[in-house]
Parts: sequence; structure tokens; C-alpha cells
Amino acid sequence: MKRPYLLGAICAASALLSFGPANAGDLFNSASYNWSGFYVGLNAGWAKNSTDWAFHPAIVGAPNQSFSFEDSAGALGGQIGLQHQWGSFVLGVEAAVSDINVNGGWSEHFGYGIGNSLAETKTGTLVTVGPRLGWANGRWLYYGTGGWATADVQTRGESIFSPGSFFNKTSERQNGWFAGGGVEYALSQNVLAGIEYQHVDLGDELHCPGCFAGDTNNHEIGVGIDIVRARLSFKLGRDEDLAPSPLK
Repeated sequence: MKRPYLLGAICAASALLSFGPANAGDLFNSASYNWSGFYVGLNAGWAKNSTDWAFHPAIVGAPNQSFSFEDSAGALGGQIGLQHQWGSFVLGVEAAVSDINVNGGWSEHFGYGIGNSLAETKTGTLVTVGPRLGWANGRWLYYGTGGWATADVQTRGESIFSPGSFFNKTSERQNGWFAGGGVEYALSQNVLAGIEYQHVDLGDELHCPGCFAGDTNNHEIGVGIDIVRARLSFKLGRDEDLAPSPLK
């Protein structure tokens, strides 16, 4: 899990060094800051992926009809957004992508139905889109967010007697929702740093290897993800202080 944190630290350090001593005095000259604008950025952190697996229809005599398991890994991604400030209130919309398999990984659980096999899942690149509602206090912004989430979820079985021998592979697009919040600080007029938490629920989806009625390998998969990450965003626009729009 060291690589995502290292990349985030390098990006943050590079951005700060790019301003140089000549601009250091500009960072804290004004208590007023305008959060309005278009921004793009990178994020890095940690994600916990939780899976619920249930066979439909049930496998007669199987000791493992349903089970849950989880795994964690580094998370790496990016964000793009647009927002506007009225008084102390900030409203915007943001889209983000997150690779939550930076460590490469399939989550696994021993016990695929009856056989001596592993049940394995992998969540692909996560995409989220939704509004952000925030309260600004000078160079600080506190916000909540939520909206639509989607990712490709793969499943498979693997024999414990023949590692690398896979069977009943599936891949389904799962859609759901996310909610969370965070805090950001304006390091300068154009650079924003922050930390954020998100909970993602990708709902339940039927995965069917053979896709015919009564196949006892059909299974319903539910996926939940919890993400904590650091953010570094670059707000596009002129490098000068502007007063936020007044409330009307």
C-alpha cells in the first residue's frame, strides 16, 4: 500500500515547490477566498471492499449458501469539478474515478458452494458523479457529497488443488450510490488540498456463469466500499483574490 501514498506525497510536494519563495507571501495575505471555478486533481488513499455472496438458487446440501468477506488496498484516482460560491455557501458538481485495486487484488473466501474452492471477486475502476454542498470559511471549505456510483464487478472460482485454475467467471456492471464529505484548504489561489471520506453501495446484482434458469452456480453479489483519501486539486483561473458572489 505504499505506492499510492508515495505518489500523493510527490504530487503535493511538486505543487508546493512550483510556487517558489516569491509567492510564499501571497498564500496567507487575505482571509477572503473565492471557491468558484473549475478544477481538476488527483487523489490517493485507502479503500475497504466488502462483498456479500449468495447462491441463487440454493445449492442442495451445500454448507456455503451465502457468506461475506472483505479486503483492503490502496486507492488512486482523479477528480474534475465545477462549483460556485454565494456568500459562505458553495454548490458544485464533481466526477471522480478511483482504482481501488492498486495492490492488484482479488478478494477471496474459502468455500465455493460444496467444493474445496475459493470464491473470488474483484471490483474494477469506480466512477462517481454527484453534487457537492459546502460551507466556506475563508480558505477552508467543509462539504458533503453524494450521488451515483458504478463499477464493473468480476467473480470467479479457483480450485485449491490447482492454483490458477479458474472456473465460472462472470463480469457485471453494478450501479448504486455514494455519500460522504470532506474538508479542503486553499494553499494558494489555484491549489487546493484536502481529505475526504466516501461510502459506496453498488447494490446487489445476479451473476450467472451459464445464464440459464436453475443453474446452481448463479450467485447474487452485493458490494460496499469505504474510501479515505487525500486530494490535491488545481483550480483554473486568474491568480488573484476575488470576492464571492453575495447572497440575494
